[in-house]
Amino acid sequence: MNHPSIYIWGVHNEVYSKTADEQVPVLSRELNEIAKTLDPDRYTVAVTGYNVVERQENLSTDVQGINHYFGWYGGKIEDLGPWAKKVQQDFPGYKIMLSEYGADGNMDIGQEELKMPDNVVSGKSFPENYQTETHIQQWAAIQQNPIIVASYVWNMFEFAVPAWNRGGVNARNLKGLVSFDRKRKKDSFYWYKANWNPEPMIYLANRRDNERTKAQSKVQVFSNLNDVKLEVNGKSYTAKQGVNDKHWVVEQVDLKQGQNTIVAVGKDGSKELRDEMVWNLK
Repeated sequence: MNHPSIYIWGVHNEVYSKTADEQVPVLSRELNEIAKTLDPDRYTVAVTGYNVVERQENLSTDVQGINHYFGWYGGKIEDLGPWAKKVQQDFPGYKIMLSEYGADGNMDIGQEELKMPDNVVSGKSFPENYQTETHIQQWAAIQQNPIIVASYVWNMFEFAVPAWNRGGVNARNLKGLVSFDRKRKKDSFYWYKANWNPEPMIYLANRRDNERTKAQSKVQVFSNLNDVKLEVNGKSYTAKQGVNDKHWVVEQVDLKQGQNTIVAVGKDGSKELRDEMVWNLK
């Protein structure tokens, strides 16, 4: 049975003004006062789509929500960490919530190299690996920056947007961690499972980026186990921790022409957990 709890009252989401005496900030202050009168012990939040924390419409509440897609609608994936550090330095008394973050990813489009799509508004190709890397790096940055008091992945599931024709699927927002029909889970889903779910697990990322052209390649594993090893065509590699303790990486594995079997192995006590994928080197 579900027992949802309200932990914070939302005053507004992505409505803007230029001065403190326009309708939006005035109404936001009034709504904040009402919330505090009726429920003085709970926080309030106002949400902006800009990564700027001193906008007039967001200054009335206890917490500022930031909907911002670093590396998607602007900048680079790795900009989130330095941005959070600067906010912490310049506004140490503020409470910031990253209320939307992420990137689109199409599971049916693979690519060997990590490359941002040329056009995220009207482009027709949104490879999954760019979304995966966005969540790997940005969840680690959120962990490491305590000024971000809460964060929300956008979105759990792909959803319909009738006016869109982006990323290789018409009328679809592809930012979900799970497909529109709930039947397929993206690499980024398993990234958060490794980080958030205590059930022992191991998962090889980039499994759908299986057509390769380079004889040496990076392999990434998501796992909450303490020790992870990798076997590529029977050759053993020791994986090292990447951005955090759930991210395991071998920077260069050797691939042979044709089919390559890649196996990740970890132990949960006496029990061995394994995951396997196949890459094809042309």
